[in-house]
Amino acid sequence: MNTATASRPDNQPPELDPKLREYFRRFLEDGAYSTPPGRAACALDNARTLLRWEALEADGLVRLRALPEDEYFDIFGQPKGHVKIHFRRVSAEGTPSEIVEQLEDGPCWVVAEYFYGQQWHLADSIGVCIFDNPLSPFENYGVPGLARSAIAALKAKVEGEVQP
Repeated sequence: MNTATASRPDNQPPELDPKLREYFRRFLEDGAYSTPPGRAACALDNARTLLRWEALEADGLVRLRALPEDEYFDIFGQPKGHVKIHFRRVSAEGTPSEIVEQLEDGPCWVVAEYFYGQQWHLADSIGVCIFDNPLSPFENYGVPGLARSAIAALKAKVEGEVQP
């Protein structure tokens, strides 16, 4: 007998936290998380990470920031022509205007930090993020990984402090 359902008289699985269920549904529907062990497992891991992140953030122990970054063309140089989907050729002259349309506010650097001692510490970051909301885990697929890095770094610091 399944131990998860054994304690319930109606043999139903235990109820999930409503917020966890909502985050899981959103990550699963998005479908961007399909690395092994599979989409559902990744969506559940991301949902749990987001809940843990929110609890630590509410306590002032972790934060995400989006910082302005150098201009795109300063980072990558002037683009050359390229071929887009359906073999549509874009000239070298046309490529910058396409990129500029996507950049509007410029790229940003998304930084995950944790608070330990008397200051903030960098845990992880992603550069050249071009999103309407670069801090949203449902828009910027790197945010759950950044959150995991900051949570793990904070945990390592705290556990290292209490070792005999």
